Amino acid sequence: MNQDNQKPPFQGAKVTIPEHQPVLYAGAVYMDVSDFGVVFNFAQQVGPTNQQIVVSRVGMSTDHAKVLINKLNKLLEKKEGTSETKKFESK
Repeated sequence: MNQDNQKPPFQGAKVTIPEHQPVLYAGAVYMDVSDFGVVFNFAQQVGPTNQQIVVSRVGMSTDHAKVLINKLNKLLEKKEGTSETKKFESK
């Protein structure tokens, strides 16, 4: 447990985050979906231009992406202290 008496962020899983692992900021995300899965291309803007550079790519199954949407909505609702957060719908 952490100091706030909350559940650990990765409860039930043993996750190792390397000490010097950077957090990459993404101001944009480009997504593509097929019958086989979803690919997220996280990008940053290059200076004062309209050019974007992809800094990270993450792929997952469509089922995993649906779970991600639900978990992200719940996390944002908790952060905002409301259940009024607009729900994302998978189509």
